[in-house]
Amino acid sequence: MRKTFYLLLLNCFFVTTIYSQNNYSQGYVVNHNNDTISGLILDTQNAEMYNRVHFKDAMGNESILTTGSIKMYKVNNDTYYRKMYPYSYDAYYFFKLKESGTIKLYEFIRSPGQSLAGNLKGNTYGANSTGVTYGDPINRDPNLITFIEKNKKFRVVNWANFIKLMKVFIKDDKELLEKLFNNEYEATDFYKLVEEYNNRNKKGADN
Repeated sequence: MRKTFYLLLLNCFFVTTIYSQNNYSQGYVVNHNNDTISGLILDTQNAEMYNRVHFKDAMGNESILTTGSIKMYKVNNDTYYRKMYPYSYDAYYFFKLKESGTIKLYEFIRSPGQSLAGNLKGNTYGANSTGVTYGDPINRDPNLITFIEKNKKFRVVNWANFIKLMKVFIKDDKELLEKLFNNEYEATDFYKLVEEYNNRNKKGADN
């Protein structure tokens, strides 16, 4: 019986090891000296990737990198940038770039129950009496937080104040602004609106 237990335990160890190795993908990191270092990155697609990076260099040396040592990294087709969390003064995380253009969109996945720096001007995360305030309005995921950036202005997307937020970010496009005022866009049209704005305002875009 004990032998069977140890065999099962050993099997679980090998399965876990193989699983972890299989999730390492080619990528690179950029440190604060702007040195680009290629290697393998553990691509777990979970909340940990927004806090730290499991990295193997060309020699096979493993390390765990944070925002204190690198300013961005790329694995597969996903690029993560080090940014300071809005409404905080010294809390840095990695944010995944989701839309590039004059307006940029980033994604952040927090761990369930994770307390983030800053009070977001009194707003709260997750479900409340009005439904999901922060999080993807389509998937209704309170742990998936979207951020918007333009001209170094970096803000969390508060879906409850969607129109008020977008008035600031698309104010230089009068046609789209008028459509927004006429309620032609809802919160679920957010990504469509950003894409449309970027297509219409490519000049000066930092891609």
